[in-house]
Amino acid sequence: MPEVQALPCGFETLEPFVSAWALPTMQERNARRVAMPMDQIRAFYDAIAPHMEPLLDRFSALSVDHAMSPAEERLFYLGQAFMEVAMAMEYFGEPDVPDGFDRARWQIVKG
Repeated sequence: MPEVQALPCGFETLEPFVSAWALPTMQERNARRVAMPMDQIRAFYDAIAPHMEPLLDRFSALSVDHAMSPAEERLFYLGQAFMEVAMAMEYFGEPDVPDGFDRARWQIVKG
């Protein structure tokens, strides 16, 4: 039986991050970011950052009614996870928002 590819061709180097970061909801991605130590956030950020332009180009070229394959969905979720961790890496320097509103009081109602 052939091995199932976790991500589309060209993004194979990101496959080690799929199980931890390819999460389908904003709430799951937010919780993952806050729960992860900065060294793991940095490893993910550093691995995916060089792939963001091709990732965005890939999805920008699709029509809105394109039915994504499971591999494309996982890649899409990784792109969303990158956006979730970018602020932690580029501004906060820590997984959660410093001096921010208590995140336990936030309820993400969509996404």
